[in-house]
Order: sequence, then structure tokens, then C-alpha cells
Amino acid sequence: VKDSAPTRSEIKSLPSILATPLMMAFIRALTVQHRETLLPLTHRWRRGEDPHVNQWTETPHQEVAFTIRHGSLKFGTIHTKIGETFYTHGDVQFRNYKDGKGKTKQLKLPAYAISDIRQFRQRFRNHVKAYSAQFVQDHDDPTYQEVGRLSKTSNDVNTLLEYEYTRRWTTGSLVVDPVSKVNGLRMPTVPEDAETLAGETVPSRVIVAQMGIIINRDVRQLFHAFIEEMLERRRSDKPEDIHVGYLELALLEAGNQDIFNDRLRHGRENDKKVS
Repeated sequence: VKDSAPTRSEIKSLPSILATPLMMAFIRALTVQHRETLLPLTHRWRRGEDPHVNQWTETPHQEVAFTIRHGSLKFGTIHTKIGETFYTHGDVQFRNYKDGKGKTKQLKLPAYAISDIRQFRQRFRNHVKAYSAQFVQDHDDPTYQEVGRLSKTSNDVNTLLEYEYTRRWTTGSLVVDPVSKVNGLRMPTVPEDAETLAGETVPSRVIVAQMGIIINRDVRQLFHAFIEEMLERRRSDKPEDIHVGYLELALLEAGNQDIFNDRLRHGRENDKKVS
């Protein structure tokens, strides 16, 4: 009888190339509560009923910013808004980095906007295919070979931006710097049931559920259900069923109270089944 969060070995068994880009989009889609601080959590979240589970508030015109740093360098600030307009942007700058084969490349971090979330969904799908293929090319690790069936062509500059984020996450060179002050409100940087990874280099190959950046407990419940679903599909020996559909529901419906609560209930029902 399983009554705890997924183990580290289970988490590592997930295809990291699929999980990390999903998390990046997950962050963008759900940073909509201006009162909440970005909080880094480990995989040791708690199960069960959550007193905050029904306190989701739609704030479609609020904007939240968080910063990603690489070592002592500010990598960029992401501004996220959801509602009629959904967009992100990063600092426009050049950064040299080495790919998986040690070859030095130059990456331009562009500012870009996506005004239609349906357009974003299609672009996001294309991105997953593109940098999945890039990781297959840049790494010999069998984990990356799992996604070899995906498309291997894309010149989208936004794909390069996503690829750089993903590369830093999977190589363990990304440092998470949580926002501690949002709209003048001081917020706690560490929840009482989590360990912080702020200011520390994320261990290589310990993927999103270990270093997952969860905004609040409501979102943590949804992310928990998301991870559980991925794990269940792995256990059923149907890795081809691991896709972005579950996350897309969150992307498209995060502002819809009823749909959001339905997904939370779905997650809790799954918990009860395996408890």
C-alpha cells in the first residue's frame, strides 16, 4: 500500500527530457496569483486533504515576475500573465554555453510574446519535439534516446530559449532564486513542509519533482496528480502515452475555477486509490 510521495528512484525513472520542459510551461501557466511567492519544493510534499485547496483565485490581469540565475549571473526574469493575453519574455542578451558534446555555442535570449493561448499550445508541442530531438543528438544517455521518435527539425528561436533552460535543469547548473517580495508583500521563502534549494545548485539528473518550483499548495496538489499520472503510465509500460495533454489542460483551464477544482479532485481520488 503506497501512502507517500513518489520515491527518488521513481522520480528519476521519468523521462527527464519530457518532465523538465513541461515544468517550465507549468510555471508560466500558473504564476497568476500576485499574492504568492515562487517556492522551491522537494519531492517530499505531503498527501491528503489540503485546507487551501479551494482558495484558487483567478487574477488574469496580474503579473508575477521571477528570476533565474546561473551562478552569479542573472539569467533572465520571466514575467507571466494569463487571461486574454498570455506572454513571457526574457532579457535580450547573448550567452555562450557548451552543448552536451562540449561544443561552444552562442544563444540569444529573445523577448517574445504569445497573444493567443491556443497558439501557445501548438508552439509548446513543437518545442517539446524540437528540444527532445536536440537532447537526443547532444546526449548518449539512454534516457534521452526514449524520445528519439519525436521530430528532429526546428529553427524556432524560442525553442533555443527553452532548450537552454532545459539544458541547465538537466545538467544541474541552474540555480533557483525565488522571489521573496511580490507587489510589496513579504512572503515566506520556505514552506514548513519543504526543503529549500534556493541558492544551491540543483543536483544533476534530479528532475522536476525533486527541485519542482511550485507556487502554492493549490498548484502543488495539481502537480502532484500530474506526476502521479506520469508515473502510472510508466508502470503500465506505455511510455508513448506520456504526453503534454494533462499539462495542456492546466495551461488552458488554469483560470477556470470549476475545471481546476475538478483536476484537484481527480488528483485526490487517485491518492485514495493507491493509499
